[in-house]
Amino acid sequence: MFKAIKSYAASVPYKVSDSTLARDIDVCLASYLPKTLKGGSKEDAAEPVLAELPLLQQHLGMKGSFSFRRGQKPTLPDSLFTYALVEFWERTNQASVLSFERIAHDYGSPGRVFKLDEYTVGEKVVALEHSTKGMLRWTDTAGVRQVSKTPGFSPEILKNRLVEAMYG
Repeated sequence: MFKAIKSYAASVPYKVSDSTLARDIDVCLASYLPKTLKGGSKEDAAEPVLAELPLLQQHLGMKGSFSFRRGQKPTLPDSLFTYALVEFWERTNQASVLSFERIAHDYGSPGRVFKLDEYTVGEKVVALEHSTKGMLRWTDTAGVRQVSKTPGFSPEILKNRLVEAMYG
């Protein structure tokens, strides 16, 4: 990662010191990895918030080697998935339907951002009608899998409801 970012930095008019870049990468990784408790203060023992979404895993026995963990994310609430879906939809497509393939695989889609497998994306989209109180609807007819906006759809109202559901 260091070499790739350093190479990119050399191609743009920004100067980045090696120590700053290394520190920034360490901070980024630390925010996604669970901590191992080895004593210390309570602040040191606090888990990073993003570690609850097991997106990264460190390879045992390979110092500095990490990979994305694809698959189920039991700690990913439906409301957060749906919020990300609405944001993605607003950014990329103003149509009234969005295909399963785009939701699962497109750049910036919830399936790709949260590193979900297709099965898990399927579970999440099937639950959309209930979690959005009917504003979004999942259909799987004749092999056409898609989410559609219903006549009462309002991205602002839905996102507010989802934030309330997440943070009560």
